[in-house]
Amino acid sequence: MNHIADCVVAFQPMSRRILHFLLLTLLPVSLVFSAPGFRKEIIGVSVENRPIYIFCFGNQEKKTLLFVGGQHGNEQTSVDTLYAFRDYLAANPQARPRHLQVCIIPALNADGVARNERNNANGVDLNRNFKTIDWQAKTYTNRKEIPFGGGRHALSEPESMAIANLLSERHKNIVAFVNVHCCGAMALPNSRSLLAVKMAAIFRQRVKYRTLHTSWSNAVYKVTGTISDFTCENYRIPDIFIELERKDKHPFKTILPGLLAVIRSDIYHNIKKETPSNR
Repeated sequence: MNHIADCVVAFQPMSRRILHFLLLTLLPVSLVFSAPGFRKEIIGVSVENRPIYIFCFGNQEKKTLLFVGGQHGNEQTSVDTLYAFRDYLAANPQARPRHLQVCIIPALNADGVARNERNNANGVDLNRNFKTIDWQAKTYTNRKEIPFGGGRHALSEPESMAIANLLSERHKNIVAFVNVHCCGAMALPNSRSLLAVKMAAIFRQRVKYRTLHTSWSNAVYKVTGTISDFTCENYRIPDIFIELERKDKHPFKTILPGLLAVIRSDIYHNIKKETPSNR
């Protein structure tokens, strides 16, 4: 799909980016509608009324692995990679696990993706806006402090509410989720549960990404109100955190073996909800 957008050389960079986002969002869907067991839903809309899509493969009554990307709109690589994963699963039904449903939200922050901005249209960092023990309005990046980067209150944004509602409705079937960002070339278990540790190890056996031996919060800068802590504290859903490689021109090709290993693993068969801890 990317080559179509690349041919539109007459557009200014922002216009090309919006077109690229629309192409990724809409055109490939016509190719996958015919895939057996494929479902496309709109789980909510953004501040600027862009739809937030979820794409699922498999029986919705089965245990579910959830993939989430595009929380930060300037991390286009995570969006492209998860759309490519969706198209791969549509074109290769033999690659899908029989014992799991796989659901993909490629672009949670649809406005940020269209604008090439980290935060949503209200200037809120969606991955600091979730209702957690440590939520606060003030947020941090490695460059500065942002007074209301976490929102005026937890779950103040329609995008974070959309996925919070999804989790509330379907958490009993969701055994884990994969949180895709860019750019750090690492894969680590955010919730420190045994399942998350196994998932991250399986991924790193196929993809030579590094891990951290301390929490993400302590390793980089203070992080609060994250989706990982929200799912852990409220639903005991573990996750792995994948940071794609910045310099990798073909990140999907690089990480596909790891993604397939994660969804095909038998570690989810007799799983019981743990009590993972991020602390």
